[in-house]
Amino acid sequence: MNKTPAPSQNPSPNPSQPFTSLIGVHVVAEFVFCPRAAVNAWEKVPADEGAETWRRAPRIDFLPDFDARKIEETIAARFSSLRRLLTWSGTVLAILVVLSSLFTSRLPTAAGITQLAFTVVRCVGLIRDIAVLALRLRAMRRSPVCEPDPKLPKMQSTNWWSLLKAGFCSYEYDAPFCNQSLGLAGAPWRVLHRGSLRIPVFRKIRGEAKLGHQHFLRMAAYCRLVTETEGGEAPYSVVLFGRGYDGVTVPNLERYQKELPRTVEDLRAMLLLVASRRMVPDVPVGNPCRGCPWGRPEKSSPETTANVRRIKWTRGKNGRLYRSDCGDRFDWVPAHELADRLGLRAGE
Repeated sequence: MNKTPAPSQNPSPNPSQPFTSLIGVHVVAEFVFCPRAAVNAWEKVPADEGAETWRRAPRIDFLPDFDARKIEETIAARFSSLRRLLTWSGTVLAILVVLSSLFTSRLPTAAGITQLAFTVVRCVGLIRDIAVLALRLRAMRRSPVCEPDPKLPKMQSTNWWSLLKAGFCSYEYDAPFCNQSLGLAGAPWRVLHRGSLRIPVFRKIRGEAKLGHQHFLRMAAYCRLVTETEGGEAPYSVVLFGRGYDGVTVPNLERYQKELPRTVEDLRAMLLLVASRRMVPDVPVGNPCRGCPWGRPEKSSPETTANVRRIKWTRGKNGRLYRSDCGDRFDWVPAHELADRLGLRAGE
């Protein structure tokens, strides 16, 4: 189901106006993770989508997921297409067989072979779609009815289908939630409704199935935006891992709600200094670059360097040139695990 939250004056970030624009929740989370990542997110990712957005692989099937009704409807539609294909292909092939027996020309035979190949390829595609959708429907039907304890102040294992079976309804919003006083905007991937409960849902698609401090603050921000816009209660939020249906609840704790305004204020001050060229965020402490997508090297090509203000090319051990978003932005070589394997070094 789709809904639209209360409108805002300026829901989209503007890299040139960090002091007046609303800041996306995703930028806040990146700031907690790494200030340089926050600058990249502010300048390159236009809006919060409630899911990780770093170069997500394009979907080649476009099959419905996370919605049982749409899955069932698509299975029925694929079966109908398969029946029509077999019926018409059988009729055409029969006609071509008759024509090839009546005439000495090879044209009917060639047409029949082409038609048969097309039918086989199309049938395989339809059967594959039906199998994928059937597995998704099977996962839904096998999931138990299970509802998290809203009073438990710790993470709990959960499942998307189990939540829906417990009576929650899923809503996808057409615009971000906004808080003008906090200067924050964000759009959870979905919001689960049941009675007065409003449960934001985020998808952590990449990396391990565990959460860092940035995720707890991000989910606290979603809870605050949703409840202040719509009312109701958000005692916890939900994070789903990978491409599947399993995840955890994140309790909406008071300490994160108190931390949120201070973090947004610090982030806004940093972005203002960066925009005015009075500051460059320091190299991050620890090693957050190891798996950070902003610092992941990619082969340099006209496509990867288009519209890039500055290009930090670095040659790997294989002789090829590589670049990364963070490397281009801050003129360095982030210590990504792939950069180590490729032998990329600063100053080259």
